[in-house]
Amino acid sequence: MHSAGSFEPEDISLLKGVLDDAFAALPPRLRVSSVQALVAERILKSAANGERDRVRLRTVALFDLQAAARLLIGIDDRVG
Repeated sequence: MHSAGSFEPEDISLLKGVLDDAFAALPPRLRVSSVQALVAERILKSAANGERDRVRLRTVALFDLQAAARLLIGIDDRVG
């Protein structure tokens, strides 16, 4: 990484591959652009903190998405 918010070309290639892998692992009903953007955001945040391990980047992004989904489901269960 060059500076804050700046990635080397090989980093970008790695991050794109991680995003593609993570997105493909989702159930078809979740493969929408808004979810892809959330996953990408989490991958970029981890990478900005120095993470470059493909498995950890993917795992953290999907775990965070799962946690957000559980929170939304919990909120929906309390409403109505």
